[in-house]
Amino acid sequence: MGRPSLANGLPGALSSVPGAVNDRRHAANGTSARAAEAAREFLSRASAAVAWIDRWIERANQKEASMGGRLDEERRRRREELSREQAELADLNTRWAKL
Repeated sequence: MGRPSLANGLPGALSSVPGAVNDRRHAANGTSARAAEAAREFLSRASAAVAWIDRWIERANQKEASMGGRLDEERRRRREELSREQAELADLNTRWAKL
C-alpha cells in the first residue's frame, strides 16, 4: 500500500528527544525508561490497528472486485428507473398544466 508502515516503529522517535532515556534527573526512579516503554507499547498498538485497517480495506476491495459488473449493472438499472420516473412526472406536469 502507499502508506508507510509503523511495524518497526518510527526511526529515532525516542532518540530524537533530548535525554529521553538517559535523563539524570529521572534515572533514579526510572521515569524515562517507563516513558520510553509506554511510547514503544503505543507504537506497537497503533501499528497493529493500522495493520487491521489495511487488511479490512484489502478484503473490501477484493469483495468489490469479485462482484465484477454487478455494481455497474445495478447503477444502470437505477438510472433507467429514475429516468422513467422523471418522464412520468414530466407527463403528469404537462397534463396538469392543461387543466
